Amino acid sequence: MQGRKNASRKNHLTTMAPAAVLAASAAPAGRTLELINGDRLLVRTGPTGRPLVSVRSAAGYLASLVTITTCGVISDAPLAAMPYLGQGLDPTLFRLSDLQRAERDGRLPVSISYLGRLRAIPGITVTRAGRGLAAGYLTARSARLFGAALDRQFRADHASGSYGARGLFADGLSIALAGSARLPAAHADRHRRRAERKARQRRQRARLQRG
Repeated sequence: MQGRKNASRKNHLTTMAPAAVLAASAAPAGRTLELINGDRLLVRTGPTGRPLVSVRSAAGYLASLVTITTCGVISDAPLAAMPYLGQGLDPTLFRLSDLQRAERDGRLPVSISYLGRLRAIPGITVTRAGRGLAAGYLTARSARLFGAALDRQFRADHASGSYGARGLFADGLSIALAGSARLPAAHADRHRRRAERKARQRRQRARLQRG
């Protein structure tokens, strides 16, 4: 029970409703951040020193997002991205402090890990790729293309009841904010699991042949 209480203090989720966004949007201007799905966050410093966030969707209307606070670190993710956090979309993509550091000149820089051959990803311009790792970026305009693809994937996965195994994030595709230390480790772990799976398949074929 004590562990459960401690966990609840470390993690806090809040859904920002459109009404709350509307109230926040009337406040003075702050810094605008682009999310990978094309939504735009207006981040201001509140009277207590904590950031106040309002959001406008890529389609131009007020949108909802989920605010996650973990050990004092604040992240804001659109609802369609939630099922893919940690399995296709790295949480760094929605962490306010990391976004404020990484976004420059209207570009959102990303790192991509993949298995096999890198497929074209809607909205992402790839600048270099090789050995299962790639670098690229999105702009405000191109992020809307990724957001549209993410929405389609969410609807398809919601209908099937399985998230992240097919479509946009198939074959181990994972996207993180550039400079994240988590991506190479996750990439290596996926390759390790893939090698172990192939080794098991070879052993099974050998047993069948000896049969």
